[in-house]
Amino acid sequence: NIDLHGVRERVRTVQSDVFDNIEGRYDVIVSNPPYVDADDLSSMPDEYRHEPELGLAAGKDGLDIAHRIIAKAAEHLTPGGLLVVEVGNSWV
Repeated sequence: NIDLHGVRERVRTVQSDVFDNIEGRYDVIVSNPPYVDADDLSSMPDEYRHEPELGLAAGKDGLDIAHRIIAKAAEHLTPGGLLVVEVGNSWV
């Protein structure tokens, strides 16, 4: 998408386990972490089983990773920065 929209010079992507080995502050942090809760994971249809469980499972309530991100986000956002985290149905 970065290349498709011609914004390579303005966007820096970073792959990390939450904020491990991340330094500095960012205007925007976007995360699509695992967010499937234990109950939903155990009853998922077979077609979802092609994904590694590591990319789906997020503990009993599905929020383990989201809580880790939120706990540290302020240390990595610029003043007025934006945090966007995709979460599952556990948080609604």
